[in-house]
Amino acid sequence: MNVADRSHMLPGGIHPQLSTHYFTMAKDAVISVLVNGDKSAVMGYTSGGRRSFELYRANDGDIYVIINWQGDYNDAYHFLPGMECMYFEGYESEIPQWEPSDNVKKIINDYVEPDYGYDVEPDVPTPDVPTPDE
Repeated sequence: MNVADRSHMLPGGIHPQLSTHYFTMAKDAVISVLVNGDKSAVMGYTSGGRRSFELYRANDGDIYVIINWQGDYNDAYHFLPGMECMYFEGYESEIPQWEPSDNVKKIINDYVEPDYGYDVEPDVPTPDVPTPDE
């Protein structure tokens, strides 16, 4: 997968969407990765079933949604706090409490929602992610 343009990995971009028919499966995947500590879990598929979505924990602790199309991983983006809420509709008490890695906290503070409030240590390296207007 080509991730040379790291801005593509920011949420809010144009990405394929998980079909709502798979939200229960996605809920189980979130629990599997965030609570049980699994490395990855399949979240589900697009409505046509041609793309699969996998929740993946990288070695550095960052969690991504990676998308497979025709046998190739061809899209990915950071899984951020709050994204899991739609999969737990009606099961809000089961939403796992978790914090993203320091790298993702820095991305949230710098690029996504500057007033989010994560206190990131100054020695955390700034990720090489260009701003949307670059």
